[in-house]
Amino acid sequence: MAKPDFLVIGAQKAGTTWLYRNLQNHPEVWLPPIKEIHYFDRRMQPLILDALGHRRQRSMLWRWLRPGLQNVARDPQSLKWHARFFLQPRSDTWYQSCFAGLDGMLNGDITPAYARLGDQSVKNVARLLPQAKVIYILRDPVERLWSQAAMYFSRYGYASLEDQSDAEIERFLAWDLARANGTYIANIDRWRAHFPPQQVHIAFFDQLVSDPQAFLTEMCGFLGVSPPEPDKSLTQKIHARSYHAIPDHHQAKLSSEYLPELRALDRRFGNAHTGSWLKRAQLSVG
Repeated sequence: MAKPDFLVIGAQKAGTTWLYRNLQNHPEVWLPPIKEIHYFDRRMQPLILDALGHRRQRSMLWRWLRPGLQNVARDPQSLKWHARFFLQPRSDTWYQSCFAGLDGMLNGDITPAYARLGDQSVKNVARLLPQAKVIYILRDPVERLWSQAAMYFSRYGYASLEDQSDAEIERFLAWDLARANGTYIANIDRWRAHFPPQQVHIAFFDQLVSDPQAFLTEMCGFLGVSPPEPDKSLTQKIHARSYHAIPDHHQAKLSSEYLPELRALDRRFGNAHTGSWLKRAQLSVG
């Protein structure tokens, strides 16, 4: 039975959907027909039952179900995969059944929520997938959180971000689950405690934006597959949303709160990306 050869663990709102679409087109990579499997961060009951809980679970089910129905309409043979995905109890065997055992092709699981898994959960990942390669894409944590806020308010039945009160926005920006997506140093350390350094690749969203061809080539090199052909469509954004720039008062507050994280990131990586994030935060704080 197949297992994923690599995981893309995040960060949320850092280009993981773009990477999914482009790796889907690679002749040496197989990815599930639904992007995010969410095996290691959800309960073991079938997904269809999980949706009976909170509104977020119901919304997430619809986010899976809609592309699933589209996939089956295009390819009726995929009905069996989708039925198993939604209806069967989740277990290690279920998880492995989500992947194709095709000779010469790598399997991948791209689920950005994995970055914030606790230590015991990451240990469980390493138990099941000891040889897996791990990709973690980092983005300026202030910009990342604001982008997540825009996604949240448009996705979960609310009006757009611009229509929210300051108090409602503040509540989201202080939400522990949203913040956990940007605690990069702690997340990296947890994953590196269970996976050797050569199996963990840290990438930067800024490079994806400035040079997507080089970014994808770097991903393919890490995975050990052939480099992608030059493709002008790589500049196409996936799930791009139009929303207002972060207001100065939110920018200053978040910059101040993230300064310790940004300093630690720049000490660890010391590149143009982390340097620009730190400088932007320092200027915002004043």
